[in-house]
Amino acid sequence: RLFEHLREPAPQFRIDRVLDGPAATHVRYVRQ
Repeated sequence: RLFEHLREPAPQFRIDRVLDGPAATHVRYVRQ
């Protein structure tokens, strides 16, 4: 049930997780 609850929250949590991964450098570069 935790997965269902995480899907309802805002997508901000998903972006945070992606930043923690190897995409953090790519996302940071694009954001700069």
